[in-house]
Amino acid sequence: INSLNHEIKSLNNRIEDTRSQRDENADALSVLFKRVLTLELERNTTKSKYNALKKMEENFEWYRDGVKAIMRAQSINKDEQNPEATGISRELTAGVLKLAADIIDADPAYETAIEAVLGESLQYIVVKDQETSLQAIDYLQTRNAGRSGFIPVSSAKPIRGNQNQAPNSARLLLNHISVKPGYENIAQVLLGDVILIDTIAEALELFNKNGTIQRIVTRNGEVVSHQGILIGGSKDKLSGILAKKHEIKELKRQDAVLAQNIEKAQFDQNALESVVRNLESTLQKQIERKNRTVEDETEAEKALYRAGEDLKNAHRRLEIVQLEQEQLLGEASDIDDEMTKYDTALAGVTAEIKSAQDG
Repeated sequence: INSLNHEIKSLNNRIEDTRSQRDENADALSVLFKRVLTLELERNTTKSKYNALKKMEENFEWYRDGVKAIMRAQSINKDEQNPEATGISRELTAGVLKLAADIIDADPAYETAIEAVLGESLQYIVVKDQETSLQAIDYLQTRNAGRSGFIPVSSAKPIRGNQNQAPNSARLLLNHISVKPGYENIAQVLLGDVILIDTIAEALELFNKNGTIQRIVTRNGEVVSHQGILIGGSKDKLSGILAKKHEIKELKRQDAVLAQNIEKAQFDQNALESVVRNLESTLQKQIERKNRTVEDETEAEKALYRAGEDLKNAHRRLEIVQLEQEQLLGEASDIDDEMTKYDTALAGVTAEIKSAQDG
């Protein structure tokens, strides 16, 4: 019983330790579960924003009607078995290359300056040659589908002046822009004469020095043209095309990061769930073992009680036997005395008989 009692105490201690570990890991699992839910909700929100903006981009929602008409027709033709289903020719479809906004990429800090200085030309369509430009213009006129600008790769030329009239290359806006390979000349056409300045006061000071063929733009979006025309005002009136494209890229990046975080959190969650299950299983086994040991202790106590009762009964029976033995011994002593008397009397009678015979 002492051994069983010691084992029960040991099992109670182990059960308490296991329960504490299980509860601690269960709390951590609850936190991790909430984190996975939060990450999944955040990713769903991010994906919804991304899908909405991506659909708008694919439908050219941010562009003028003429641009949308050409680009949508070209996009549909690429997917149709009948290339001329939309009325746009094979040659025109093949000659339309990209949008001007798609060939440049820049840090968000420079997007306002780029959109301000390019203005509507950010929506121009880059095409193969002048013939493609004419076909596209005819397509828009025939269908009354709007207007657009076209930049022929084969013939577009940057503004060139003499060496003294060239802008300071160290201050060119192009230094802060990455250009899609193969479209470097188009970037020069669009922005090769643009100088980036911090403030409009500096821009005017630079313009008033004269002699340089250049456009000047500030980070805040004010523009001074070659002719000294000043353009500026509210930034929210800009097209925001570059900002939206940047947002799409950022949302895609965030989605990838969130996917990785969710995958890691789910891996950690599965691992922790396994730990909690194992601890729960261990705890149940320990409790079952303790219960069996308690039952064994109870049975041992019952057996000890029965043994004690049996011992008491044995003592009582022994006392009875001893009393009976003493009684029997007393009776035997009385019989011996009677026998002695009888033997004495018999000896007397025998002696008298023998004396009588002799006499």
